[in-house]
Amino acid sequence: MSTDRLLHYVEHARNGAERNRSILQEIDGILAQRTERSQLASSGVSSLSHAGFRNKTSGELLAWKEVSHEQLRRYEQALRTATPIIDERAGR
Repeated sequence: MSTDRLLHYVEHARNGAERNRSILQEIDGILAQRTERSQLASSGVSSLSHAGFRNKTSGELLAWKEVSHEQLRRYEQALRTATPIIDERAGR
């Protein structure tokens, strides 16, 4: 595989890993808010749901989290595999 093409795949993997890390953080934040909201609701206080996830169940969010975690693992593996090859070709 040419170095240019390998660099393209590495950039794609970096972007994918970053995107999936962001998704995982967002899901964790939403689930934490739901836990807090549930605790507040039991004490008589309520808050608004995150607009983008209003209709998503916790189960759906957990499934999405699992998929995102698996994708992140694959992107990170691709980076661990390709980065040394690029470094070697660049003489680093």
